[in-house]
Amino acid sequence: MSKRVVPKLINLVVLGLVILIVVHLAVVAIMMVESSVVKESIRQANPTLDSKSLASALRVTLVAGGFFHAVFVLLYSWLAFQIRTGSRWSRMVLTVVLAVATIASATSFFSSPIFRLLIPFEDVFQLVLIGLLWLPASCRAFFAGRFSSASLSAEVGSIMVDRTQEQ
Repeated sequence: MSKRVVPKLINLVVLGLVILIVVHLAVVAIMMVESSVVKESIRQANPTLDSKSLASALRVTLVAGGFFHAVFVLLYSWLAFQIRTGSRWSRMVLTVVLAVATIASATSFFSSPIFRLLIPFEDVFQLVLIGLLWLPASCRAFFAGRFSSASLSAEVGSIMVDRTQEQ
């Protein structure tokens, strides 16, 4: 029986998940350190709030934001290991998680100016990771169970043959 090999692109997806974990942790830290900026964003969006309600809204925002980012850190951590097994469900779950994260961060873009420079890059990065899970032939073969050390050279050879036939 041939040994199962993880394609380099899947390892690149895992590295991407590690980067996203760091980004989510950094966002929580920035929200806590720059809570006055978050508070001002809440005030501008809700100018009728009194100071007590504003303080309450800030607490809710920080707790909800911390929880939201913690959930993604946990999911990305778990899926970074699961995706390397080649199970189809892990690719589907990771795709859904990345899509939800992209939509959620796009929503955050309009809520507060504090992360407006980061969010577009993060969204594009997440979409690239989704593309890496589905588009390359080596990744499709990996999740179909056809990617092994014995088939590695054949896989690369077939890609090269296909490209020469296109020209």
